[in-house]
Amino acid sequence: PDKDTCTSTSDLSGVGWAVFAISMGAHLLKDIVNGIKLIVSSARERHNYHHGMRLFFGGVILTSAAAFTLLISGIYNAATAQSNSDIILNSVAIVFVTDIDEYVYGILCAVNISWVKMWSVEGEEECVGEIGFDKDEEEDKMDLTSEMQNLIAHVESLQLNVERHNKKLKMVLQHFPDLKDGEPFGFC
Repeated sequence: PDKDTCTSTSDLSGVGWAVFAISMGAHLLKDIVNGIKLIVSSARERHNYHHGMRLFFGGVILTSAAAFTLLISGIYNAATAQSNSDIILNSVAIVFVTDIDEYVYGILCAVNISWVKMWSVEGEEECVGEIGFDKDEEEDKMDLTSEMQNLIAHVESLQLNVERHNKKLKMVLQHFPDLKDGEPFGFC
């Protein structure tokens, strides 16, 4: 306190900033790229005006949120981080906070996938990583009904083949009555 010069106690180095850049870039680059894809997709003629506007604003929000997160986390770390471990800890915390929505979505997929599908936009990617049941009860019933109908058709086809072979066997037995006795062709 009695000195006129300031001394820095920070041991933050380029390695900490490199780890920060890699972790944040790897995490947020996906959102930035997907946001840009949404913006580009909104301009395609195959989308009506309403759908195109939804894509455009969704892309702008996604890209802006990711870029804003990257900018603010960089400013925050420059102002507060005193060591490489501080900057890495801050990066991991930011990545965790930005992933909470995906964790909640995963939990909802695991708890009740039919509810998620009911509220999802058509064409949205399905729940990934869920264990076991990936279909709701109605889809299961439809699949079982379809499989049962296929099996019934197959059994009917087999019955027709058996009837056809029985007719042929009767004709053969009429022409060769010796086969009825169990001694084919006169062999003992």
